[in-house]
Formats: sequence, structure tokens, C-alpha cells
Amino acid sequence: MTGRTTILLVASVALIVAGFVAWMILKEKPRPNDFSAVEGSATLSRAPEEDRVYDAELRASVVASKAEATFAFEDLKFHAKRGDPVAQRKLAEAYDACLAVSRSRDDYLADYKLRSMLAKNPQAAEAIVRLSNERAVQCESVDGGAVIPLAAVRGWYTQAAQNGDLAAQAVVYVMSADKPDAVEFKRYVEEVFNSNDPAAVFKFGELLPGLRFSTGFAQYDEFLAGANSKYALQIAACRMGYSCDQASALMTNLCLEMGACTGETYEEFVRSSLIPSAAGEGLDRKITEVTQFIKAR
Repeated sequence: MTGRTTILLVASVALIVAGFVAWMILKEKPRPNDFSAVEGSATLSRAPEEDRVYDAELRASVVASKAEATFAFEDLKFHAKRGDPVAQRKLAEAYDACLAVSRSRDDYLADYKLRSMLAKNPQAAEAIVRLSNERAVQCESVDGGAVIPLAAVRGWYTQAAQNGDLAAQAVVYVMSADKPDAVEFKRYVEEVFNSNDPAAVFKFGELLPGLRFSTGFAQYDEFLAGANSKYALQIAACRMGYSCDQASALMTNLCLEMGACTGETYEEFVRSSLIPSAAGEGLDRKITEVTQFIKAR
């Protein structure tokens, strides 16, 4: 499995990339004739001394923002090395998100520039270019932009799973050629449903379609059956607190990897693009069933 196709990460990137907005403003600062008439007049009327002050302040903000992002990543890595399983999973997610960027920033951006040209609409094209550039900037804070070995992604996911992180266990199941047997899977399902952990529930939904065997427990087998079970679990996880909004790492990844760049939440995307419109009522029933099942644990 490549970095580009590994499991969606979601909450870790937000932690690592905080503070890069000012950098992007500086990097893509419009020329005066790119502003509106009012903004352009204000820009043109600013005295040279004011420009120097403004630019100095912005540069200082950029330096502070990059330092903040680097500190956030190093703090995450520190806690991961100390054995925190959630930090270990989030570190794996950060490495995963930046794997391709770290190998060749230019190739990464060129790839997404080409994808943008193949996008179905201008909104998606713009979002693909913008988000890929933002991702490239964000990844400068991940080990200082050094090349990330695939073993680091796999290794930190595995470490998190071994230390009890249920979301990471789902990722490891997906990455591994050896799938869990019925006894192990039944234990895992019970732990997920008892955990009240939105990340575990969401990642379990990711895992579900790849499993082709019974848990040996009728309640779970019936509950997990059906074409919409994956989406019901994931939407339930979103409603439990998993980050699924328009600006989430999840939706950024879906835009970059699937062209889902229409500004939807994950639930909206599922309903508009992943299931037939006639299946909406059935999905609603399944979501209710999942939610009630988890709350009753």
C-alpha cells in the first residue's frame, strides 16, 4: 500500500499544520492589480515606510507560524516516543500524509496540477491545486521536510495498534496480508463498540468491506451486514465527534485522492456521491441502529 492510498487521517494533520495561513498569504501575495479597486487603492497609497513595517510584521508572523508548526510536530513525536498510542497513530497519519511530498515536492505538485486539469469542474480544479500546495507547505514541518520512509508509516501504526489504539488496529488490519480470524475479529468488534471512540468507529467502517468472514456471533454478523454498513458506521462516528467537516483532513484527502472537492461534509459526500439517492432512507435507519447500539453498550 502506498502513502497515497493508505487510510485517511484525519485529525493529526490539523495539529501539525497550525499556523501556516500567514505563510501562504506571503507566498501568494497578490500584485496591486489583483486586488479589488478599494484594496488596490489602499495598497498603492501606502507609504514606503509603511510597506517596510507591514512586510517586516508579516515576515515575523511567518517565522512564528513555522516555528509553532514545527514545535507542534516535535511535541507530537515526543509523546509518540514516550508510548502514547494516540500520538503514535497521529504521527503515523502525519507521515502518511507527507510521504509523497517528502520524496519529491516538485513531482508531487506537478502530479496534482495534472489532476486539476482533469477535474470535472473549476471549483474542484482550484481546490486540488490549493490543497496540494497547502499540503506541501504543511509537510515542511514534518521532520524538517526530510524524506519519509514507508517503514515509518507502517511502524508507527503498528506500534499504536500494539499499544491498544483501536483506530490504528483497523489500519494495520488493512495494511496486513494476514487478516484477523473470527475469534480475534469478534474481540476487536466488541472493543470498538465498547470504546465510545469516534476514530475507532470510523476506521472500523474503513475496514469492514475488506473482511469476508463471519465473526461467529449472530448479533454482529447481522448488524454489520448490508451495503451501507460501512457508511452508517462512519457517519455515526462523525456525529460522535470524528472530524468530518468541510475543512477536515478527511475531506482534504478525499479531494486530493477522489476529486471530492465540492465543499461537502463527509456525510453530505456519502449521500451525494457514494450511494444511490433511493438508499438514503435505508442509510438513515442503519445510522440510527448503529448509534443506538453503541449508546447501549
